[in-house]
Order: sequence, then C-alpha cells, then structure tokens
Amino acid sequence: MMDGKIVVNGVHSPVTIRRDGWGIAHVDSSTEADAWFGQGFVAAQDRLWQMEFDRRSAIGTWAEVAGPTAVAADVLSRRLNLRPSAEADIAAMSVETHSMFEAYASGVNAYLGSGLPLAPEYALTGTVPAPWEPWHSVAVFRVRHVLMGVWQQKIAQAEILLRIGPDAYAKLDQRSPAGTTTLLPPGRDGAVRSLIARGAAELADAIAVLGPVTSFEGGSNSWAVHGSRVTTGKPVVCNDSHRRLDVPTVYWQIHLSSP
Repeated sequence: MMDGKIVVNGVHSPVTIRRDGWGIAHVDSSTEADAWFGQGFVAAQDRLWQMEFDRRSAIGTWAEVAGPTAVAADVLSRRLNLRPSAEADIAAMSVETHSMFEAYASGVNAYLGSGLPLAPEYALTGTVPAPWEPWHSVAVFRVRHVLMGVWQQKIAQAEILLRIGPDAYAKLDQRSPAGTTTLLPPGRDGAVRSLIARGAAELADAIAVLGPVTSFEGGSNSWAVHGSRVTTGKPVVCNDSHRRLDVPTVYWQIHLSSP
C-alpha cells in the first residue's frame, strides 16, 4: 500500500484509490475507462506475481521460470492453443468491450512503470515482468477454466466406452445424464485408444505443475431465498463456486465507481 499522489500516463483525469480496513481497494474516477485503468493498476499492486504465473501458464512459458518440471504444463497449454484463442477473442470484441481490456492493460503497465515495488518473487527468480497486453487477461481467464470441471471423468468414460462398447456402457450408473452424447475422436479403436491414453498421460504430467488451475469439481451452484423467509425481510442470493483452496485465492475484491 502507499499514501500520497503518483503521476502516471494513460488516465484522462485524476483517479482516487483508497483502501478500507480490510485492504480492499476502492477506485473512484470520472470516466469508465479510468475506472478500468485504476483496476489494472491496483491488480498489479496486489497480485502481479499471480498474474505472471497465470499468463505464463496460459502461453506456455512457465518453464522459463520454474525449470524443467514445468515443461509438461507448457506443452499442454500450447497444445490447447490458449494464446491464439485469446488473441482471436480480443479481435472479435466490440469496440466498447475492447476498450475496457485496453484500459485495464494500461493500468497494469502504469504500475510496472511507476517505480513502485514489484512482487518479491521477481527478485527471487530473476524475472522481469513483460508489458501486459489486452489479450493476456483473456488468456488468464482461459487457463483458469480450461481444465476446470470434470475432464478427468470424461477421459475415464471415454476409456470405458472403448473397452466395453456402447451397449454395456449405456447400463452404467455413472454415465452422463440421459441424452448426453459422449464424443470420441475419429479413427479405428486402436488408434483412438492410443490417443486417449496419450492425452491422459500428458494431462497427468501437467496437472502436477498447474496445481490450482486444474481443480476437479462437479460444478458450482447458486440459490435464492425469498424475503418472506429472511429475518430482514430482504431476499438473499448466494453462490457457491466449487474451487479448491489456493493462496492467494483466485478471487480478488475491488470496488469501482464512475459516473
């Protein structure tokens, strides 16, 4: 945290960032673009190394920092084409949405050029942070979700289907809900089985490095309670996102305010 004023490039008017008693940042600005800029600045201040890890995990360069043990994870990320897909997403965005990502990236880069302290991991690893580009934010989202869910179960089901055939598979209790189609790669059974086995082996090697971004969860849930059943008389809306615990957590709270 810091007190005082700092002059940076990229904002259209003064932006105020204050911290409450919990350390949560509150960003006040006179334009929406400056609010996104402020968010990027504060995100870099609070979570820059986590952003570095996620970005490198997405584009397949984490082994440059972590060494040979991370090669399997980098290979998987590149095989999944996370970078090209993130760049394609940015290119397809509307002008308004793209400007949000641009402003956020400018805020991150403003922090990098501010002379304020970087995360200590940079000094420990001898790493220099590269400028943040708009598509990096999409890549981070993708790597955080591409393996989230039940991919382990899907691979197991594909292997079982190949081994016992569709008739026996249809009688299993643990199969996907009725009406769900189980897809297998095209080709002869032997080639398909080899492909699935190789893919499962690559994933097993990669998850040892990717850690929290490969959460095996059955899904999230959300629910609401009518105000008549609450002591305050107001409705309650809750969400339970099924994620494994990691430090720092993937969630990061911030308050943005603009006209």
